[in-house]
Amino acid sequence: MVPIVLRVAKLAMGTLKFRFEDIFFKSLGVSCKREQMKTDKAVYAGIGLRIPAAIIDTIIFAGLNSLILPFENYSSISYVVSRYLWAVFAIAFNVFFLVKFGATPGKLAMKIKIVKTSLEPISYKETFLRLSVNILFSVLYLIAFTIAFKSFSYGTYRVMSYLEKAKYMGSFYPHWSNYLQTFSVVWSFGLLLSILIDKKKRALHDFIAGTLVIIRPDAYKRYGFTQPENTQS
Repeated sequence: MVPIVLRVAKLAMGTLKFRFEDIFFKSLGVSCKREQMKTDKAVYAGIGLRIPAAIIDTIIFAGLNSLILPFENYSSISYVVSRYLWAVFAIAFNVFFLVKFGATPGKLAMKIKIVKTSLEPISYKETFLRLSVNILFSVLYLIAFTIAFKSFSYGTYRVMSYLEKAKYMGSFYPHWSNYLQTFSVVWSFGLLLSILIDKKKRALHDFIAGTLVIIRPDAYKRYGFTQPENTQS
C-alpha cells in the first residue's frame, strides 16, 4: 500500500512541476509579447527576458566575487592584486561564454542568445565590440582605484567594517570618478531604453557590435511561440 501511495505522490508532484513550468514560461512569453518582434527568421528577445538573464548573471558574479574577498585581507599587495585579477577575470569570463555559447550564463538559463545581424554566431570581434564600453569602465575604475590606494592607509582600512571601508576608500578616489559612476548609470538606462524603442530590441552595445539577441529555437514552445521558417539554431 505504501509503495503505491508513494508512486502516486511522485507522479502527482511530477505533473504539478511540469504544469508549473509550462504556465510560468508561457506566461513569461505572453507577458513579453509586446516586447518580442517576430520575423520569418527569428524572435527578438525583449526586456522581459533580458532583465531576468542579467539578474542571474549578477547573482553569479556576486557569488564568485565573494570567493576572493578573504584574499583582500592578507596584505596590501594581495588587496591590489585581487582587485586587478577580478577585473581581468570578469572580462575573460564574459568573452569565453559569448564566444563559446553566444550567451552569458543568465542568457543560457533564459534560452536566449547573441548572434550577428545575419543570425550567424558571433566571433571575438563582435564580442569585444559588445564589451568595449564595459571594458573602458573597468580600466577607468582601476585607474581611480590605483590613485586612491596610493593615498590611503591599508592598516586603517583593514580593521574597518564593510560600510566603513566603502566610505573611507571613497574619500580618496579622484573627483572624476564621480562622473564615471554617473556615466555608468546613464549607460545602463540607455541600454534599457534602446531595447524598449528599437524594433529589433537592440541595446546600445548591439548597435556597436552589429548583433541581435534572439530566443533560441528550442525555447519557442516554452514561451508560446511557433517555429519561424528558415531559423538558424
